[in-house]
Amino acid sequence: MKLMQCLGAACAVLCLAAAATAAEDAKIDAKKLVGKWVAGEGGGVPAGMVVVFTKDGKVNATAEVDGTKHEAKGTYTLKGDSLKAKVTVDGEEKTHSLKITTLTADKLVVENSEGKVTTFKRKK
Repeated sequence: MKLMQCLGAACAVLCLAAAATAAEDAKIDAKKLVGKWVAGEGGGVPAGMVVVFTKDGKVNATAEVDGTKHEAKGTYTLKGDSLKAKVTVDGEEKTHSLKITTLTADKLVVENSEGKVTTFKRKK
C-alpha cells in the first residue's frame, strides 16, 4: 500500500513538473514577435517609437524625442516570456530586460524592470 502511495505521489510530481515546463515554453510564440511594432501612449518609451524584430535575432528601433531622431540597433533573445535586447543608442551600448505580458498577431505588451508597461501595435 505504501508503495502505491509513493508511486502515486511521484507520478503527480512528475506530471506537475511536465505541465509547468510545457506551459512555460508555450507562453510566447517567437514567430509572432517578428515584424514592425509601433508604441502607443504611456509606458517606458516615446509614443510612436517603431521597433523592428527580425527572425535572425536583430532589433532596430527609431524614435523622435524633442525633434531629434534617435536610432538603436542590436540583437535580442527571447526565452519564455523574457525578452532581452542589447542595443547601441547614440554610440552607447545598453541592455534592456523586458517581460512580455501579451503577444498576439497585432498586439505586444511589455513590462520593463521598473514596472512600466508599454503597448505596441503591429504596423502593417
